[in-house]
Amino acid sequence: MSIKPFQIGKFQKILQTRHFGRPLWYFRSLDSTSTHLKNKSPQQLPEGLVCIADHQHEGRGQYKRAWFSEPCANLMFTVILKPNDTGRLQILPLLAGCSVLKAVEEMTGLPLMMKWPNDIVMASEKLGGILAESVFTGSRIDRLLVGIGLNVNQNAFQGPDLVNATSISIMSGGPVDREELLCRILFELENNYALWEQGDIQIIRYINRHIIGYGQWCPIEINGNRMAEPHKILGIDPRGFLLTLNADDIVKTFTHEQVRIFCD
Repeated sequence: MSIKPFQIGKFQKILQTRHFGRPLWYFRSLDSTSTHLKNKSPQQLPEGLVCIADHQHEGRGQYKRAWFSEPCANLMFTVILKPNDTGRLQILPLLAGCSVLKAVEEMTGLPLMMKWPNDIVMASEKLGGILAESVFTGSRIDRLLVGIGLNVNQNAFQGPDLVNATSISIMSGGPVDREELLCRILFELENNYALWEQGDIQIIRYINRHIIGYGQWCPIEINGNRMAEPHKILGIDPRGFLLTLNADDIVKTFTHEQVRIFCD
């Protein structure tokens, strides 16, 4: 499969969602899909809108790290969500990540996992990540931008920050249809988002099973400080906060930004 621009017509023909990906904003090149949507008025952005670019020259990951991607090889897109229950927003990046996991596994058989808080990995190698950003109107959350970067057909990675990077095509042994994969991801995300809106507990169980270290005693770092003793990873609570158990049998609760987990 040759590297070529994203095929909008093909994508629209096979898309099976009700709302997600309808509409789709496609760009050959952008600074960042999330930045582009952040600067638009709310009236222009229905829930489920997807902005995708074949190349981002200012792509961002967690901790404001730059995200580099070969043009026309991968998936870099942002989905607009407008959740009513803002008390459970923490769970949505994980929900998006697990939607990617399920779509990739059904399409390729690869057993991907989530590395807390937002990395998509297989073994110790990273294939992508999720970055969610809230946009406010005054003190009210107007929309949530769920940015997803996924290495699909890139075959080489250069640079000291990319030593553990890989792609779906490398791990699966062959090229992957980007249009079909995006359709599958949006289908899973739309279904999981509907379950989240209903408060379905199975979403939490599915996420927990796919967090590396779940149920294990792992070294952790809290607010940049490495803890002397390992903590047991208990998974997430209904709001999406991480629960851990320390050696004194005390359960601690953390936001995405507070803690890093170092399980293998």
